[in-house]
Amino acid sequence: MAEDDRPVTKTDGLLKRAWRNSVTSGLPGDESTPLIRRVKFLNLYVLITTVVCLGFGPVNLAQGRLAPGAAEVAIGALGIGMLAFLRWSARVEIAQVGTLALAWLLMVVLLYTGGIDGTGIYWWYCLPPGAFFLLGRRRGWWLVLASLAVFAADMALVGTGRIDGPYTLTQLRQFVVSYVV
Repeated sequence: MAEDDRPVTKTDGLLKRAWRNSVTSGLPGDESTPLIRRVKFLNLYVLITTVVCLGFGPVNLAQGRLAPGAAEVAIGALGIGMLAFLRWSARVEIAQVGTLALAWLLMVVLLYTGGIDGTGIYWWYCLPPGAFFLLGRRRGWWLVLASLAVFAADMALVGTGRIDGPYTLTQLRQFVVSYVV
């Protein structure tokens, strides 16, 4: 029996409407418009970041890494707040900037704490796609350049021995080269 031939039930329409309402934050409009596409991306971007933070934060706390664990749980809670803000206010522009600021904050925390087993640096690869899609090319580049400035500052502090971070200068340099590419 083909998928199109199956009988339609009342829950099919209800589930579709519930899904559409959740990923579009209840905003009206055609799903093919740039605004609704951005809102859908924004909702999924925040949801994934929140699930990751609320998943790994307690793991860090259980393993005795209190600072990164507490930071990840707090950022996860802020993600939930950002989704609620978007839902209740429909201020998409503020939610876009707030979401990327939240993601950027998470990346900085993971840069200085190392995340779980030193893998926190790899989450930086998630920032540029969101920046370019949500903010556009010009403002997306500013966020990417700001992230590179954080790396340059970290490299300078690690290189001069002022901080003893989770990554060596060589690891940071190799990451910056791959991040730029």
